Amino acid sequence: MTRHRHLQSSQTSETDDKLRSDLLANYDRGSFPFQAIWNTTSINGTRTGLPIAVGINFHRIFAVDIINSVAELTVWFRQQWVDPRLTWNVESRRL
Repeated sequence: MTRHRHLQSSQTSETDDKLRSDLLANYDRGSFPFQAIWNTTSINGTRTGLPIAVGINFHRIFAVDIINSVAELTVWFRQQWVDPRLTWNVESRRL
């Protein structure tokens, strides 16, 4: 049987703030998580790297010059990945 502990909103906020503070204490968002990714391997032992989802949305096309292969446009470029440095063990964070 699973037991759930219900938290008051102030407890949840304090818990979230503490977790955020702990995770970001030595986090450098400008650096690549090299060590964590280098050690990530698949079942057969090959390095898998960091899976990244990429999407592009063409918001506005201003001009297209076919002869010179030039286009003026506004795009939204979205990248999404999971940074292993921002993970935690749920069991160790129990209240």
